[in-house]
Amino acid sequence: MASESDQPRAETVEELLARSTLSDSIRISVDGQFGSENEARAVSDATFAILKIGGAFLDLEGLNGISIADDYSAALACVDRGFGSQPVPQPTSDEFGNGLAMTLPVRRDGIMKSHIVLDSRLCRPLVDSDGPAYGLALHTLIHEAGHVHDQQIQYRCFPGFYGTSIESFCERTLVEFALGAWGEYIASRLSSPWGTPDYISSFEDSLVPMLGSARERGNAAVVEHSQHGDVGKTGAKIASIYGSLLIRASYLLGHVDGIGVDLAAEAPKWNQLVEDTAWFSPFWAGYRSVLSSMYSSYGHWSSVEVLDQLKAFFQLYLLACGMLVQSKPDGRCAVYFRRV
Repeated sequence: MASESDQPRAETVEELLARSTLSDSIRISVDGQFGSENEARAVSDATFAILKIGGAFLDLEGLNGISIADDYSAALACVDRGFGSQPVPQPTSDEFGNGLAMTLPVRRDGIMKSHIVLDSRLCRPLVDSDGPAYGLALHTLIHEAGHVHDQQIQYRCFPGFYGTSIESFCERTLVEFALGAWGEYIASRLSSPWGTPDYISSFEDSLVPMLGSARERGNAAVVEHSQHGDVGKTGAKIASIYGSLLIRASYLLGHVDGIGVDLAAEAPKWNQLVEDTAWFSPFWAGYRSVLSSMYSSYGHWSSVEVLDQLKAFFQLYLLACGMLVQSKPDGRCAVYFRRV
């Protein structure tokens, strides 16, 4: 029988702070309607304190800065990316929710780093550890720290990749899906120890209606395309419907893999719906397999080609969803739609 002395010793707060990878000089900007300067400073201090502890478990050396703002969209647009001409980042939004946080790749003095942008509605609860919204705010903040950690690994494994433009619409679409799927999986896996008790059930309640209505919404988008003929508009719509479903599911997968629980037991409604949805079930199994394979060599990837398996998966998945994305021999991209 193991003695008490054999049990791992919990680290003190002082020890965690001492080994944190987050710089004490990290810049945090706060912009919004606060009752006083002290109130705004309290939000900044609480955000820093949590990330400082998180930096004992995650690599946050590459965090260049943090923006907290009432106007989240404007704050995203104001971040100097530092490399080439990039589309203005938009807050994530679909029929089932809106995002309040994003971690952006940026270049500073020739070095790739990360910048976290946070809606102030997310950060305000951080000053009250007994408040009802504290747990979710804490977990979301650490989730963004997980993105910082992952981006540092990608920068090392994919030298020269970020900041380059992908001319082909087909390739760009598949790469964006692959990066989105992997990014949310790993950030959720890395932040899973900080999750709230109802995290799995809340995501299950979001995912079930997304899958249940995906076919109806996707086919409606194809019908609309026959009326307006706008390929970009229809492609974005279908990508939002079907792509968002899997990318959101990455949160759930990463979380359960991180804490080591059985998904079927913890999310029975979702699991049953997947089994009952004939077109989706085999893709779900394949998706889990690809993400698991990528994680098995995480941190030891040799090139951006590690994304190829996810890109191939999404090409087949989108085809089953009524959207064929195909590169032609002359380099052009062909996109076709059909009802399924």
